[in-house]
Amino acid sequence: MPHFYLPVIAKGIRISEDLPEPRPLIWTIDRAGLHGWARNTAVPTVVVAWSAIHDIRVANKQYRGQLTGYGISIHTDDRTLVLRCRTALGRSFEVGERQLGVLLQVLSSLRRDFDPPEQ
Repeated sequence: MPHFYLPVIAKGIRISEDLPEPRPLIWTIDRAGLHGWARNTAVPTVVVAWSAIHDIRVANKQYRGQLTGYGISIHTDDRTLVLRCRTALGRSFEVGERQLGVLLQVLSSLRRDFDPPEQ
């Protein structure tokens, strides 16, 4: 059962950030990891296990000469995923930098709970 739902914008701002079709529109987070769901699919189109994740941070871009956050960057064994988060399911508005910070805290907390470091 998912512990968190994260609606996203399917397309990245860079071609390198785009996932293959069908692109996820919502991610669910549970004990196993992150699951990206596309429209009209019965199974996730992308699955990322907690054990494969090395780092989660805010993704930044240059905007008017300054770095600004635009998504959540998830670094795994074989790629970097950038999730452009939306304010709500069904809305096309992206979250702001303050909300990205909150989402980063939520994902980091879930990661600590579900994938504790080995002692």
